[in-house]
Amino acid sequence: MGCPFCDVVNISKIVLFQTDFAIAIMNLYPVTRGHLLVVPKLHVSSLSELGYSSCCDLITSIQKVTNIVKMHLKPEGVNVFLNEGKIAGQTLEHLHVHVVPRYIDDNLRNFERMNSERILLSENDSARLREIFGQ
Repeated sequence: MGCPFCDVVNISKIVLFQTDFAIAIMNLYPVTRGHLLVVPKLHVSSLSELGYSSCCDLITSIQKVTNIVKMHLKPEGVNVFLNEGKIAGQTLEHLHVHVVPRYIDDNLRNFERMNSERILLSENDSARLREIFGQ
């Protein structure tokens, strides 16, 4: 089975708009009303595989979709996220970004630990992050 986002014939039925590098599509399995996907036209599985122009276009497309959703559907908030890698929940090997309008009582949960405990950033992790970012 091929990539559903690369299937031009079928994907064209759910495209809401497109740019040179990205498409915004309806999610066939939305978790809330107005849950959309923004997908690069180039078949890549990781954000790091996109070139500068494609990445800028993808982010601009996400901004446009989010603004339209907020203006017309009037959600109380919006989650914008991508899952990269199986452990993170990526189910298709084609990068895609979720724009999920959030409504009161939508029964979705944000990222929470199983026991809802908040764990403070450790000094070791802080030092390591500063090191890898050259700070």
